[in-house]
Amino acid sequence: DAYFSVREVKVGMVADLFTLQRIEKLMNPSAAVQMAFSGSNYPAKQMYEWGFLSSVYKDADEMLVQARKLAQDIASN
Repeated sequence: DAYFSVREVKVGMVADLFTLQRIEKLMNPSAAVQMAFSGSNYPAKQMYEWGFLSSVYKDADEMLVQARKLAQDIASN
């Protein structure tokens, strides 16, 4: 149930802290522009399709299991 957005536009502010520069490098540039101009909320599935997320899980329990597996992989290095 995660949503992502660039909320500054909704309150008439310019995104700072390099938000716009970073999201453009992390995902489809045209999708980043859409996010920046619209201020809309985008569900995790959409952000995954745009390349912003590396994975999406069906629920919090599955996410926790996968996070623990990743943590174990990292710790074993």
